[in-house]
Amino acid sequence: YCAGPLINPSESAATEILAEAIEQAGFTTFLPHRDGFLYGAIVPDLTKAGYPLEVARWLARQAIFALDVYQVLVTCDGTVVNLNGRVPDEGAVVEGAMAWTVGKAVVLFKDDARSKIDGLDNPLVAGLGGFRLVNHSEDVPRALTRALAEYPPQPLQVGSLPSPTRQVVEGGERLFESYRADNAEELIRSIIEVFD
Repeated sequence: YCAGPLINPSESAATEILAEAIEQAGFTTFLPHRDGFLYGAIVPDLTKAGYPLEVARWLARQAIFALDVYQVLVTCDGTVVNLNGRVPDEGAVVEGAMAWTVGKAVVLFKDDARSKIDGLDNPLVAGLGGFRLVNHSEDVPRALTRALAEYPPQPLQVGSLPSPTRQVVEGGERLFESYRADNAEELIRSIIEVFD
């Protein structure tokens, strides 16, 4: 799972460079804005299905959350977190924390000199990657290989998750299956059935 800021094209491109480096080393990646569905794409479909704009936004946000939680916790063996920015992207930090919490490999990437505490990153963020930072995109695959050796992939027992988390993961799985079928109508139907 490639986590990072996606607010503007340059931020998205930076995370895409990390995904490309990882893929060239033989890994399969999940890049949310490339491999998932986009908020701006599903909100109009939900309004066409008869939902008021505010309700459509609410459904879309839940769907994106569920898909990303499912990807981080179930389908991906590790997470690469792009920490670039004045402060790390809050979504990327959450994704890294979820992966770390369930014992998955976490690699922290940062080639940005900005930091908040005495020239160092917040210890609650840096600790997710064992206080190791990768500073060059070409070094990310090697760091990921090392992290996966330290934290070998283990299947997550979804049934052992707390009920709210399990429900989100199960909803994310259903949405991912609908999305993979490449049928927009089926995806919207699944979002409505899962979250309405």
